[in-house]
Amino acid sequence: TAEDQLRASETRYRLLAENSTDIIWLRDKQGEFEYLSPSVERVTGFKPDEIYADAACFLPDIAAHAVSTGTYQATARMKNGAAVTLEIIERSVRLKGRSYGLVGVARDITRRLATETALREAEEKFNNFVHDSAYGYAETDLEGNIRLVNERSVRMFGFPRDEIIGRNFVSMMAPEEAMAAGR
Repeated sequence: TAEDQLRASETRYRLLAENSTDIIWLRDKQGEFEYLSPSVERVTGFKPDEIYADAACFLPDIAAHAVSTGTYQATARMKNGAAVTLEIIERSVRLKGRSYGLVGVARDITRRLATETALREAEEKFNNFVHDSAYGYAETDLEGNIRLVNERSVRMFGFPRDEIIGRNFVSMMAPEEAMAAGR
């Protein structure tokens, strides 16, 4: 029957919302939360009822996004006082042809951002090490084509950098060294 189909559909949606690791919400036209999935407590420590009573405890800047749609980042407060960065995707919801509010999905990206920062810092250290090295440094792809050289290598090879990049490393060797390398 139609009632059974409706119940089954509601059950599926409830299972999705209640078991998602992302926070799922529904906000009305004024930006007030009408629904928050249980994952909000796993991420922040706040129960949905605490946020319904005071959304600023969870997202202090939520008023700035009262009717925004799209993807943005926001800092959320955890119940223990710590901060997490959320990536939020919100879309307008229409009900019977009228604007109803916003449906949103938020994901904690704090670790991802920390990892990206650590990677950038490591790349910068590596690049500084290679660039400032007193020794020649060159990187090749699997076919032996040069992809990176430092300034010392440019001086050693005696060619401008743009003439070195893309050349096969063996072509940069003295013929007797290339023969010894088996090329």
